[in-house]
Amino acid sequence: MSNRRPSSFDAETARRVLRALCDRSMDGAQRNLYAHLLSGYEWREPMNQIIFHCLLLVPRRAGEALREHLAACATRKGFPEFDWVEFFLAQPTTQEELEAFIRELRNSV
Repeated sequence: MSNRRPSSFDAETARRVLRALCDRSMDGAQRNLYAHLLSGYEWREPMNQIIFHCLLLVPRRAGEALREHLAACATRKGFPEFDWVEFFLAQPTTQEELEAFIRELRNSV
């Protein structure tokens, strides 16, 4: 029997990580560091993969324009009607929580 966690756990953890990475107040260098930690992670939901890939392409100082950059990138990748509200809700995540979520994702592979 596998010790693998249910996919619903992975999906919720992935959304938490992506929401934290979409935080407009996050420094671009910090976002890149976390993205690097996830570079080997295989996203299970195609839209999460698109969001992650688009986050890698965001200019370091996107700040308030982050949503526009992500929406434009997702549109170019064939997802023009994606609802970004969930990823820009004010749900503060501490650095420790984010790092724990990233570890959980990486260990779920």
